[in-house]
Amino acid sequence: METALTGDEVSYFSHDFEYEDYKHTAKAQLDELPTNHVSASELDKIEEETEFCWEKFHKQNIGKFFKDRHYLSKVFPEVIHTAADAVLLEVGCGTGNTIFPFMDMNHRLFVHAFDFSPSAVDVLKQHPSYQPERCNAFVCNFVKDPLPPSVPLSSVDFCSMVFVLSALVPSSMSAALAHLWPTLRPGCLVLVRDYGRFDLAMLRSHRKGSQLDQDLYARGDGTLTYYFTIESLTELFTAQGFERVSCEYCTVQSINRKTGAKLNRVWVQGKFRKPLSS
Repeated sequence: METALTGDEVSYFSHDFEYEDYKHTAKAQLDELPTNHVSASELDKIEEETEFCWEKFHKQNIGKFFKDRHYLSKVFPEVIHTAADAVLLEVGCGTGNTIFPFMDMNHRLFVHAFDFSPSAVDVLKQHPSYQPERCNAFVCNFVKDPLPPSVPLSSVDFCSMVFVLSALVPSSMSAALAHLWPTLRPGCLVLVRDYGRFDLAMLRSHRKGSQLDQDLYARGDGTLTYYFTIESLTELFTAQGFERVSCEYCTVQSINRKTGAKLNRVWVQGKFRKPLSS
């Protein structure tokens, strides 16, 4: 899930530096530090605990940690500019920071939204913009379980996954996508925004010794972050039968005013389609 960020919205979809140039410098920094890999059984235990960690997180923050993601209307304009009524499935909805901006800008949009955390869904349902006739919010662990019948088969036009897959252990990602597949109509566009390899947060976590496996790190609150390359994200989706529409890095550089240090953020942004023939 996403860490809180500040700055102008444009920073979320800019290209301030060339990723291919930057990654060599960043990799050299990591190569100077020891690596750490826990066993498969330890990862399984950690994954079991993350669901409870997210519930604790949302209970403590009560919907006040993340800002509404208005920038997504520019990153994923397809959801806003629909020619007819459309259905969006929001995966890992949290307290609604993605769905409410979309619903405000497209009044023809119906949203199914779910999260691991009952507390997050409760906060979402108490939001002034929540309308049961326009939004079906529910609790679901889509790693373990298929979606409920309230999300009809082959009914979803758009599926958004914003800082969600990175919160999973990599070995569980394919199963999670498989549970979404039946609800997506042929031609459904899956919209992904997530952490990229060599992001500033990854370098900091590595220095702290928080690595669990290749590109996978633990946060202090017990939640996880996996850092994607565009290749690993594309492979994940195409292996499940999706077609790649686009996949790119978003690179943002800011300057620490006190130290003058350059702070390099890296995200991956992808669009994948369920084939019309499926």
